[in-house]
Formats: sequence, C-alpha cells, structure tokens
Amino acid sequence: TIGCSLLYMKNKNILVSGTRYKELIIWSIETYQSINIVKDVGCYWSHSIYQFDNDRIIVGGRNVFCVVFVDRIGSYIESSYKDNSLGFVLCFNKIIDDNDIVICGCQGGKMLQYDIQSKNILIIPSSHTSFINDILIINKNTFLTCSTDNTIKEWKMDNM
Repeated sequence: TIGCSLLYMKNKNILVSGTRYKELIIWSIETYQSINIVKDVGCYWSHSIYQFDNDRIIVGGRNVFCVVFVDRIGSYIESSYKDNSLGFVLCFNKIIDDNDIVICGCQGGKMLQYDIQSKNILIIPSSHTSFINDILIINKNTFLTCSTDNTIKEWKMDNM
C-alpha cells in the first residue's frame, strides 16, 4: 500500500514512495514498476521524504526519521532516530555551509538539526507549540519556521 509521500530523484530517474508498512518502494520512472524495496525504515506512513544529496534521502514518519541510501540496485538505511514525543516529522530543508545541516520540523512543535557528515542529531525542543509546517532557508546562517500555532520564527545557526 502506497503511503502519503512520493519523491522523484531526477539524477537517478527513479521514484521513491513510502508505505504504511515501514517500507520504501523504489520505482522505475520508465516502467512505473517496483525495482527495489527498503524494509524496516522504522516508520509507518512515511509522511515526508526529502533528497539532500545525489544518493541519500531523509524519511520522516511518526516519531522517527531515518537516512536512506537509494540506488536502483540496492538501497539501505544509513542511520535512524526515534523519539516518541516528535509526532510526525513533517518538513525538511538543508542549510549549506562548511557542514551540511538538514533542519526537520515536527508535528509536536520540535525541530531536529541533522549534521550530514557526523550523523549527529540535535533536538531543539519547544520550537513551536504546534505543527511545524515549513522551513525557509534565508542564508547559511538564518532560516524561518512557520507553524499552526500561528507564528513565524527566525533562527540563527550560530545561536543553536
């Protein structure tokens, strides 16, 4: 069963979809046939999928997020993080500077800061009081978040 997320990896000419059974399905864009399945991604209803480099994606679901290496032949989970207080991981964006950082917004109002190189995760609690719906990168040091708590907040990377 296809879940509620779909990603087109243009550089590989494949589609990635989440399922409600903790799986990702890799699809051929030419035939729309399944060519690979990644099992045990850790989250039911993979809610959001974000490609942050040529080979890797982040998958966010209920209380979990994981980094997956994707290829037409073989795909695997590189790392994962689970926290029952997150709710659904809803949105992602990437800050590019000396170190690549991916910021994740969650249903529970928390944010995650994921360092791509070190694979370290920093939780930013009480970012908002409700769902974080979007993240907008302004520059390598500044980003904005918006939430269903009716606020927009500005964040500085050097203050985190």
